[in-house]
Amino acid sequence: MCDIYMPEDVGKMFENQHVLILGGSFMRGVYKDLVWLLNHASIIPREIIGAKSEKSFPDLKNVAWKGNGPTDPVLEKIFTEDNRDTLLETRGLTSGRTYIEPRLYYNKKYNLTVYYMFIVRVYTKELQEFLQDYESKHNAPISTIIMNSTLWDFNRWGPFGPAEFKINLRKLMSLLPNVLPPDGEFIWLTCPMGSEEINSKGMNVAGLEFQCFTSRYNVIEANFAASQIISQAGYGVVDIHFLLQMQTFRRNKDGIHWDSVSNRLVTNLILTHISLWRDGEEGLPGRVADNFALEMVKLRSKIAREGADSAPDVEDKLFELEQLPILQNFESSETELNKIKKDVFNHLSSIRSAKSQQSRRDEYTQAAEKQLQLPPSSLRRDVRYHPYGRDAEASHGYNAAAFNVGGPPPQSSYFKNDDVNFFDDDHPTNMLNFNSDGLRTCDVNVGGNSSSSRDMYLGGGFNDGLPSQMSAFGAGPLPPLESGFGSFETNSIVNPMLGLEFVASGNLNVEMMNDQLRERIFNYRTANGFLPSNQEVEAMKANIRMSVMNPMANMNFDQTSYMSNMNHFQAFYSGNYAQDMLRGAMPSTRFGRGGR
Repeated sequence: MCDIYMPEDVGKMFENQHVLILGGSFMRGVYKDLVWLLNHASIIPREIIGAKSEKSFPDLKNVAWKGNGPTDPVLEKIFTEDNRDTLLETRGLTSGRTYIEPRLYYNKKYNLTVYYMFIVRVYTKELQEFLQDYESKHNAPISTIIMNSTLWDFNRWGPFGPAEFKINLRKLMSLLPNVLPPDGEFIWLTCPMGSEEINSKGMNVAGLEFQCFTSRYNVIEANFAASQIISQAGYGVVDIHFLLQMQTFRRNKDGIHWDSVSNRLVTNLILTHISLWRDGEEGLPGRVADNFALEMVKLRSKIAREGADSAPDVEDKLFELEQLPILQNFESSETELNKIKKDVFNHLSSIRSAKSQQSRRDEYTQAAEKQLQLPPSSLRRDVRYHPYGRDAEASHGYNAAAFNVGGPPPQSSYFKNDDVNFFDDDHPTNMLNFNSDGLRTCDVNVGGNSSSSRDMYLGGGFNDGLPSQMSAFGAGPLPPLESGFGSFETNSIVNPMLGLEFVASGNLNVEMMNDQLRERIFNYRTANGFLPSNQEVEAMKANIRMSVMNPMANMNFDQTSYMSNMNHFQAFYSGNYAQDMLRGAMPSTRFGRGGR
C-alpha cells in the first residue's frame, strides 16, 4: 500500500520547503517520525516518540529510557545540538484545552523547515492568524500542510462539538487558498480507529466517561464528513483509519496512540501519497515490487491525475495484478486451514479476555446506578441485542414482530432452515393470520397465490413469551378475526362527508382494511399484554373506515411546517444536501487528490 522511504528520499522531496504539521498527539508522532526519518532510517524509539513538551527533540542524553537506550552510536553524532528541534512555547503539561506545544525543526543540509503545532480544534481564530502570518514571520510560504483534528473536536467541545467540527472544517477550506501558494499542498489524515474502550487522560473527563466507549463511533462520522468536505474542496485525503485496520495489534494500551512501527507506516503512506500526486509512479523510490496494494494505489493515482485511456487498458492492468504471486492460492489441506483459523481465534479471544479484566466499564456502571438510585446491575447487559441473532425466548417487547412493519413479505425459502433467524423473520404484522388452528401463522404470498402456512411455527419474533391466560379471551390461541372481532366484509360503505358510495369491490380494499385492523390489534397486544375489548376494536374499525373514505381527515395541516418540508425537499432534490454529507462514499477519496 506504500513504498519505503530513506532519509535521502525525504530530503529531496521537501528540499527548500516549509512543511507544517497540525493536530493532536497523533500528529505529533507524525512530526517526530518525519524528522527522525529525515536523518536516520531506523525506527524511532518509543520513549522518544511518546514524550511531549521536551525542550528539544531528540535529546538522546535526557531521555527516560526504559531499556538500555539506542544501541546505534551513530545517532548521537547525527542528532547534535545543532540538529534538534526547539519547543517555542509551553504552558506546562495539562490535559485540558489550553495545552499548547509549538515545535520548530530546521535541517541545514536540505534547507528544510518542519513546524509542528498542537491544536485542540480544527479551526480557531488563533490558527487563522498563525496561518495568515506564517509567510511574513518566516520569510517563506507554507509548501505543504499535513493535518488531522478529530478527537478533541468531538469529545472536548460540548454537545455541539460534532456539528461545529463540520462548520469549522469548511471555514478552514475557505482559508487555505489565502495561505497556500498555487503549488501548495494540503493533506488531511483521517483519524485512526480507537479501541472499544479508550483510556487516555486527555479524553477521560469526569462525568463524560461514556465517551470512552463512544469515541470510536464519533471517529467514523468525523472521518466521513472530513473526507467529503476536503475532497470537494480539491485537497488530498489519506484514509489512515482504513489503512491501519489490520494494524490494531500495534495500538498502545490507551486505545488512541500507536507504536513506533505504526508511525513509520503512516509516514511512508503520506510520502507515497505526495510522490504519486507530484510526479506519478516515477516519483516513488521503487523499493517495493509486486505488491498488489501498492500497484492498485498507483493505478488509482494515474487515473486521478491523467484519466483512464480506455476501459480495456484498466481491465488489462487489473488482470495483470491478479496474476501476482501473493494472490495465487497456496496449497494447503482443509484441516491445516481450520487449525490456523482456530489458533488465531483462540489468540484473539485471550487478548480480548485480558483487556476485559482492565476495563473500567463496571466502575462507570456502578457510579451511574448509584447516582440514578437504581438497583445494582440494572444497567448491565450480559448479551448485546442483535437483530440478526435473536433468541426465541427473548422477553416481551424487545423481540416483538413489529420491528419490520412494512417490509417485504417473507418468502417460503426463508423457512427452509429452522436454525437460522433471518432479519426478514421480523414479519410485517399485516401478514399475521389470527384465524389459527392453535399456532400463530403467517400468510405467505408466493406467485400471487395467497396460502396460509399454518404448518410452520414461526418462533423468534412471534414467540414473545406471554402466557396465554393474559389474553382477554382466556387460555388458548388468538381467536379468528372474523368470529372474535368481526372483520370488514365486501359491501357498500356510505361516505357521509361526500355523499358518495364507497364500494369495496374485489376484496382489495377489504383485505387492506383487515390488514390495518390486524396490525392495530397486534400493536395493542404488544403494548398492553392482552387483546383489546370488542368496543375498542369497533372504535379501531370506525377509524379505519374514516381514513379510507377521507384519507386527509386525520392530517393536521400546518402551512408553516408544510413550507419548511417543501424547502427541505427542494434542497435535497436539487442536490444541495451534498454539503451535508448525504452523498458520496469515503473509499473514493482514500488516496484522494492532492494540491489545489
